[in-house]
Amino acid sequence: MIIVVHPNKLLSEIASDFNKFFPFLKIEFFKNPHAWLETSKTEDAISPNQKISDATKINKDVFIEIHYWQKTGTIEQVFKNKLDLSIQIFRRQGEHWIQTNGTDILTLEEQNQIGKMFSEDSYHLYNNNFFLEKKL
Repeated sequence: MIIVVHPNKLLSEIASDFNKFFPFLKIEFFKNPHAWLETSKTEDAISPNQKISDATKINKDVFIEIHYWQKTGTIEQVFKNKLDLSIQIFRRQGEHWIQTNGTDILTLEEQNQIGKMFSEDSYHLYNNNFFLEKKL
């Protein structure tokens, strides 16, 4: 997928473009970057209603190419390098969204599949294997 970023495009539109390809993932935007394996701070969140030109110094169109096989942490770096914009990818976990900070080495496809799995049924992790909770 290619996300075309225009200076007048809203951050929410970029997030929506991303979410169309990865329905169990979402991106949020932050003023400051987070360190490897750390979470982004809630107080650093940028309103999704802002224009790119207001959130960054970008004043031209930028193309961001995203592939399902890329690692979560890589995509976060691409946004930082191309837009000077800090993002955090979140994964759906049932009714909640969690930051993927501890799993940045997983690909977008792997993250999306885990989000799908945890949103459809009750699964448990045991010795690095997922097991479906049996219904009584």
